[in-house]
Amino acid sequence: MGCRGCYYALDDQHRTQLLSLSDDDLIEYIHSLDNELNHRELGDVDKAWDAIHRCLTGDDTRDGLDPSAGSYPLNQCILGGRSLYDGDDYIVTLIEPAAVRDIAAAVEKITDAEMERAYHKFCKDAWPEYGDEDCGITLGWFEELKVFFKRAAQANRAAVFYASQ
Repeated sequence: MGCRGCYYALDDQHRTQLLSLSDDDLIEYIHSLDNELNHRELGDVDKAWDAIHRCLTGDDTRDGLDPSAGSYPLNQCILGGRSLYDGDDYIVTLIEPAAVRDIAAAVEKITDAEMERAYHKFCKDAWPEYGDEDCGITLGWFEELKVFFKRAAQANRAAVFYASQ
């Protein structure tokens, strides 16, 4: 399983600033968002982002993840959108406001039972933590993700997903 992942809901000013930065400055800027943004503009998914991506897209890749897996809008949630970082040590993707709205509507319809079935189908051989306890943790973070996307959509914000590798 990957390292911790989080989301930031960005207004136009933050989005423009983010898009103007090089890789090194981009990571520093993202770290500064923790202190700059309101807690309602932050969304944590901890290490569950990997499993959530697999569940939403059907990605059963064993050596990494497939950013092209699945279909719109669910494939935009974690690795979709516009990749902003070129290195291997971070994942940074920008999700535009229209896609944020579409994701919010789509994830709201997904039940715990559907996520649990997808978890057991697509995550089974992905990491040593696999099992009922990890599934429960994944479902909990997915609920947090739903709240984040709903708030970001209502505020017409872009979102950036960030994870260190």
